Amino acid sequence: YNLIRCVINQAAKEVKLSPRELSFKGMLRIIGTFGRLAQKADSPEAYQVLWKRFLVRTKENKLPNRSKPRPSYPRRVRRNVRRFPLNND
Repeated sequence: YNLIRCVINQAAKEVKLSPRELSFKGMLRIIGTFGRLAQKADSPEAYQVLWKRFLVRTKENKLPNRSKPRPSYPRRVRRNVRRFPLNND
């Protein structure tokens, strides 16, 4: 989890987005694909090309803007209904 978050933070910084604007599940999929392709890269230039493609995918993985903040509702207190008395020996 921490490794994925570090990669998300680095990618978000490079594409000038907040890490919270990126979908975790989508980034997990992209990072997995990028990792498999990066293992096959035979030169630093090939790796740089993959990194550029990774950043393009990162930009595409941006979450939509919420139209308005979610309302905050007070918590409902459940009444504790006991059918049998407590055993206080």
